Formats: sequence, structure tokens, C-alpha cells
Amino acid sequence: MGSTFKTVFWSLFGLAEKEGVQLNSYNNPFTETVGYLIYGAFNIASVIVLLNMLIAMMSKSYETIEEHADVEWKFARSKLYMEYIKEGILWIYTKLMEISGKTSEKEIAEISARKSEMRT
Repeated sequence: MGSTFKTVFWSLFGLAEKEGVQLNSYNNPFTETVGYLIYGAFNIASVIVLLNMLIAMMSKSYETIEEHADVEWKFARSKLYMEYIKEGILWIYTKLMEISGKTSEKEIAEISARKSEMRT
């Protein structure tokens, strides 16, 4: 019985031989065939379970990244703004945004007001 559990355990890692199912002194082909079938079914079921666990872990990781993507993007954008403010070239960025039409004049005025508040 102990060798059976060792064979099944090590087969999860691909380290067991298929000869572990053979019966040496007890010569019964039906029992040996059933042993091969059960051994094969166990290996197939274990691969399916492990793949399912891998898919679940990858799905959870993707959901976590997706939840935090917006916050990370806003943090990176704020960090870039702070670099512009430190160097005093924020007005170039705001003018480019105004020219491209992506930022309204109201938003530019707010950014300029914040810049002047930070200097005081």
C-alpha cells in the first residue's frame, strides 16, 4: 500500500514509471489493466485540476491589475505634472494641450492657478 501512494505522489511530478502498476508475482491481466486505467485517469485528472488552478490564478491576477490600472495611470500623470511644475515648463504643456484641443481654457486656468499657489 505504501508503494502505491509513492507512485501516485511522484507521478504528479512526472517521476514515476508506469511499471509501478505491474504485478510481479500475481499474474492477472485484468487487474493489471484496471491498474493502468486508474493510473492514467489519475494523471489526466491531476493535469486538468492543475491547469484549472493556473487559469484561476491568472484570472485573479488580471482582475487585480485591471482594478488598479486607473489609479496607476493617474499617479503617473500626476508625477509627470509635478516634474513639469518643478522645472517651470508646465505652461508649455498646457499650451500644447490647448492647441491640440484636449484641454479647455477653464482647465488651463485651473492648472495655472494651482501653479501660482504652489509658488507662494
